[in-house]
Amino acid sequence: MILFRHEQIQRFEKFSNSNEREELLRELTVFAPLSVEHVPREYLDLFIAVVMKRSSEHGFTMRATITFFQEVCVLLGIGFTSDPQYELVIDVMHDSSYTDELERADLVWEDLADFLENTAGDEFEFHTAAVRRLQDFALTYKVRPQSFNDESLLALLGEIYPEKIDFIGEQAVLSLIEHARKSCGVYLLDEDVGTVSVACAMYFLGHECFSDFLFPWIRKALDGPMTLSPAERAIRLQHRFTRYLSDYLQP
Repeated sequence: MILFRHEQIQRFEKFSNSNEREELLRELTVFAPLSVEHVPREYLDLFIAVVMKRSSEHGFTMRATITFFQEVCVLLGIGFTSDPQYELVIDVMHDSSYTDELERADLVWEDLADFLENTAGDEFEFHTAAVRRLQDFALTYKVRPQSFNDESLLALLGEIYPEKIDFIGEQAVLSLIEHARKSCGVYLLDEDVGTVSVACAMYFLGHECFSDFLFPWIRKALDGPMTLSPAERAIRLQHRFTRYLSDYLQP
């Protein structure tokens, strides 16, 4: 599949130096209006700054490829170039043999399209159903929290979103769970309670969702009073996550 055609390249060849951030913001609000409508402007500006920095680090310098990089960040998370869930995309993004950024963007698109077809569905029906199952679990877990070992958490994520685990494989999810457990220590969250919420968030929002400026509710949950215990901080995060899922599923 050819993503970038000659007329598109001419239209999107370069950002003007003075307006590049505003142009990226306009592209973002058109591409993902529901994802950004409740995100404060200052967070959107920070998100775009990260997109510009990371796209440049990966050799994306044209308006078309930078905009595409931003769209992938929305779909897979700001850290998609190092997320164990997206191994095929990582391989292309880090392969120095692709010196043409348009060719590399095309290859990323082919892998992304294959991923979305198998895990999201034509109308995102697989993904929406998975979010509903996650919400059902989150509401139950909010009342009766419990600890999970890696195997039981792997099974839980597979039940919630079977299409995704079937496509990316169990090892990728186990790597994500390991990252979630380590993140609990970094963010002073109780591991028994926190790992479940952290792993679920990363499974759906990307492994760097805790530093992704499109999800300010995570930062607000983590910025709670330092007098809270690790268990209280984990419960606070879980409650914010449950509220986010409810808002996401509103018609």
